[in-house]
Amino acid sequence: MYRTGVIAALCCAFALCLALAGCGAAGAPDSGEDALVGNWSLVSMVRDGTETGEEDIKALSDLGLDVSFEVKADGTCELVLFDEPMAGTWKATSPNEGEIEMDGSKITYSLEDEKLSVIQKDSSMTFKKEAATDASSDSAASSGEASK
Repeated sequence: MYRTGVIAALCCAFALCLALAGCGAAGAPDSGEDALVGNWSLVSMVRDGTETGEEDIKALSDLGLDVSFEVKADGTCELVLFDEPMAGTWKATSPNEGEIEMDGSKITYSLEDEKLSVIQKDSSMTFKKEAATDASSDSAASSGEASK
């Protein structure tokens, strides 16, 4: 019974993502860019007043049903919903808010407490930024250690 609820929430998430699908107008925004640019993972969502929390999202991820959002400095973005990528654009309207456009739909986003919320009408998805990996400094450190 619980899995049925999770699967139903997953289907709602998929429908929500298709409806939301977006990233704002192209062009590098001058405010809010540093905080927004990067890779984000879904941590919760709300649709019609029903919340799907981190535990349910993790259970979906364990089944290989991941939702991620990549925001690039050039004003483009990509929502990957269960291995289905959707490209879009984004534009900051203030340091903590902006617009996303994807598949002809415009939605808003907000940044608060290091979380990205993508909002459309009575639905929202909340993402947490993934830790940045600095491969170049890792390889430089490795080669420096190797030369000792």
